[in-house]
Amino acid sequence: MVRRINRVLVAVRDLDEGGAAFAQTLGLGRGRRYDVPDVGAISEALPLGDAWVQLLQPVADGPVARFIQQHGQGIYGLGIEVASLADSRLRVEQCGRQAHPLRLGDNELLCLKREQLPGLTVWITESGSGPEPADTVSPYLGIWQATNLVEDRDGAAALYEGLFGRPQREQSFRQDSYGYLGRTLYYGVSPGADSLEIAQVHRTQTAMGRFWQRHGPSLYMVTVDTNDMAAVRRGLDERGVRYAAEPAAGYNVAYVHPSALAGCFVGIIQD
Repeated sequence: MVRRINRVLVAVRDLDEGGAAFAQTLGLGRGRRYDVPDVGAISEALPLGDAWVQLLQPVADGPVARFIQQHGQGIYGLGIEVASLADSRLRVEQCGRQAHPLRLGDNELLCLKREQLPGLTVWITESGSGPEPADTVSPYLGIWQATNLVEDRDGAAALYEGLFGRPQREQSFRQDSYGYLGRTLYYGVSPGADSLEIAQVHRTQTAMGRFWQRHGPSLYMVTVDTNDMAAVRRGLDERGVRYAAEPAAGYNVAYVHPSALAGCFVGIIQD
């Protein structure tokens, strides 16, 4: 069972420039660097609340280099934390998928490649197997939600429930303002539980629709949460960051354009 989303994987052409973008835009501290030869990359992990922004720069031919060649910089994948890596491997195999071993520093992970899922690369880690983020500088709590664009919302949801276990709750809806059919899988018991939003585009004239036409099945955005939106907006304003702020369905939300974050579209939300 998924316990939380513990990292967003971002493919960048240069670690120094990518790290500087996240530090300047979101006020994050810099992190530890790793060689990740299994994906032909070097990586820097930036703490963000109880999660990581895992920047990946290709240094050899591999999936990260191919991603940048095809899509440019942006969200490469997602990391989830589970209770047991062995149980997750078994569940993946029972669903007819293959979990590839992956080393990140001293830690053992499992990788599900985007070719096996609807455009979603997933790194799976076991609770307690690696260092916890020590974010002492930002007002963020962690990753609240990831939005995955797919061809078939309900088919993708069934696949994810098979791979990761049934969520604590789920919600299906139609979002006409942004032009998609959504289904959200909540992996946790609290109202602010980490969640995977599955989106099936039905209006190609929207920003999401245009992204779908360019990239197909993929991760569209991640949303991070905070308990102090005033501090978030104050920091964005002080650093000269352009963002869009709007209330949505009872939430206080700000959106930072991907051009400010190495192609990574980020929403910030306070319930």
